Formats: sequence, structure tokens, C-alpha cells
Amino acid sequence: MGIFAVLDERQDAEAEQRARRIRAAVPIEPLRSTVSVVLLEGPEHVAAIAWEMFNYAYRVLEDPDAHGRMVGAMDAFTVAARSHLNGGD
Repeated sequence: MGIFAVLDERQDAEAEQRARRIRAAVPIEPLRSTVSVVLLEGPEHVAAIAWEMFNYAYRVLEDPDAHGRMVGAMDAFTVAARSHLNGGD
């Protein structure tokens, strides 16, 4: 293993450590509250996406891949919610 590979691994580890600290500092309680309202009042398909989004947000600390899935769910939620609010259901 060359010196550049060792440096790359160290930088990757440091970046992952910073990302974990940032994710730990972001509260998900506001998202939980919002999802609760959507589950009670929203159409089922929008509520299902909201629940999926919350589950990924909850798992982000343990599963780095959950972040990408959460972002995808956020995009899907935005599209579905906008369609519903604009009468497109």
C-alpha cells in the first residue's frame, strides 16, 4: 500500500467521522412531528413516503447509505405532496 492510499484512507475516515458528528447534531423531532400530521391527515401514498423518509432519517447515524435513501425519499415526498396539494391525486 502506497503513501497516497494511506492518506486517502485517513482522509476518508476523518470525513466519515465529521459526517457522523454533523448527523448526530441534527434533530429529527421536527420531522417526526410533521410525519405524524401527514399520517393523520394526508393521503395514504403521501403518508407512506413520509414514513419512509422518517425511517431513513432515524437510521442515518447507524447506516451511512440511509442518507442517500432519505434524500431520495424527501424528493419523492415533495413531488407527491405538491401533486396532492395542487389537486393532482
